[in-house]
Amino acid sequence: MRSVSEMSRPLPAATCRNACSIAVDSESVDIVACRGPGFGVVRIPGVAASLWRNLTPLAIGYTRPMTSYCTRCGRMLLLGNTVCPVCSHQGGGATWGFRHVALGILALVPTALLVSALATLMPLSAVTVLGTGLLALAQLALVWLLAMRAWPPNLASIGLARAKMQRWRVAVASITLFAANLGFAQLYAMATVALGWDFLTPPDLPEDLLLPGGWVICSVVALVVITPVAEEIFFRGFVLRGLTNSWGFGPALAVSSALFAGLHADPGVIIPVFVTALLLGGLYRYTGSVWPGIAVHAMQNLLAVATVAFAL
Repeated sequence: MRSVSEMSRPLPAATCRNACSIAVDSESVDIVACRGPGFGVVRIPGVAASLWRNLTPLAIGYTRPMTSYCTRCGRMLLLGNTVCPVCSHQGGGATWGFRHVALGILALVPTALLVSALATLMPLSAVTVLGTGLLALAQLALVWLLAMRAWPPNLASIGLARAKMQRWRVAVASITLFAANLGFAQLYAMATVALGWDFLTPPDLPEDLLLPGGWVICSVVALVVITPVAEEIFFRGFVLRGLTNSWGFGPALAVSSALFAGLHADPGVIIPVFVTALLLGGLYRYTGSVWPGIAVHAMQNLLAVATVAFAL
């Protein structure tokens, strides 16, 4: 096993026995991309390199494989190549997989438990704002540490890019998904009530969800802006894409949706949230961007906020 110092030395432009090749980024970031079992190294010049290696050991060790894939046709791309040689689609860039996602989920658990504990000590309206902030901070920090392992960071690799199709198509897809999701939620609630499955019936929105008076703007920002952005980046841009890199899209969509539903621990919302995650994952796959999903997620949360606000 090589030491970190040996692994971070400049490497010759050659091909190894695993048929990997070396891609050198124009921004002076050297990347070794190996198709076979082995290691990947991200080297960043100067002080930034030292900080990066100390803060993110995953950037130097056990990535497998250090490749990305085309989000349109699925062809594997060597890291450093952003244009697919088959369909000429501008994409790729995911350099993380199952192990990184597993580490991210495990690291998120303590924050989720902390928020649950706060819910027993504070009013719900306060927990909504504070808990949202803590979870969002944890999610975005984990994405940064586990996925943004080169400099400058490739934000497109986590879906922070323009959709790969015309705007009207994105709008139609987003509105259709939003309507379908609301329709399923209503049918699901009616079915559970008719069947007498009270434990699976979605609960009513709590009246104390929002902060009182002028502080309500904090609740709106937390629920309509911060939550959609953080959750879509983490669960679609990071978890779904990382698992897709390891398992393929179908299994990755199912597992990432189950994880997203698990974050919403109430049995009455697990199934609707799971379906929501399936739809949002499909939208991400269709558009190649998390922005449409963020918009749909925000509209759904805004509807919930408006329902509570006008009921008061």
